[in-house]
Parts: sequence; C-alpha cells; structure tokens
Amino acid sequence: MHGDLKPEHLLVDGERLHVVDWEASACGPAVVDYTDVVFHLVRDLLYEGVPPEQVPVDLLTAMPFSGPVLAWRLLLWLDRRRPHDIDLLSTHDVSRLAAEEQPTAAYRALARSVAVLRAAGVPR
Repeated sequence: MHGDLKPEHLLVDGERLHVVDWEASACGPAVVDYTDVVFHLVRDLLYEGVPPEQVPVDLLTAMPFSGPVLAWRLLLWLDRRRPHDIDLLSTHDVSRLAAEEQPTAAYRALARSVAVLRAAGVPR
C-alpha cells in the first residue's frame, strides 16, 4: 500500500497517472489507501466550502470500504492537529462511524463530522 494517498501525491501527465512520495509505503490492506482517498476528498471539498450534503458520496462507493478504517483515519487526522482538537469528536460519533456497514451512510457521517470540526476551527 502507498500509505499516504492524497491529491498532492498524484501527478497527471497527459493520459498517464503517476503516484509519488512512497516513503510511507508498507505491506497492508489496500482498504487503507482507498480510505485515504475518500478521507482527503471529503475533507478537502468541505474545507473548500462545499456543503456536506453536496459531497458526492455516491461516487465513492465503488471503492472498498471499512467503517473501522474510516474512523481510524478521521482520528489520525485529528491527532495531527492541535492537542485539544481530538476532544471535539465524541467517542459515540467515532463508534458509530466504525460500526457503520453502509459506505454511503458512513461517508455522509464523515462529511458531517468534518464540517462540524471545520466550523470549530480545526485547521485543514
């Protein structure tokens, strides 16, 4: 797995796609990379001002999904922000996201959570 997939690590050259910055690569489940793509897309759209209900979650359901990995990715992002930012997310919200079995519902919940965190001043 790449370990840090996000738009900055994807370069397009004509019709070819290049993936760069492999320093975090490791052996592991591909769903981690798919979750990174979903997380960064949702977060970046919200931080660009797209309302949560307009995030195209239906398009994201073609990729493999794991509620626990999605919850972990959200917590990883918060853990890398200011020390108190992680306290803005309740354990109930994390548990509910981890237990979600439907990708669309999980991505909508992620969008709502990130929108609330953005409104609370959490830096991108």
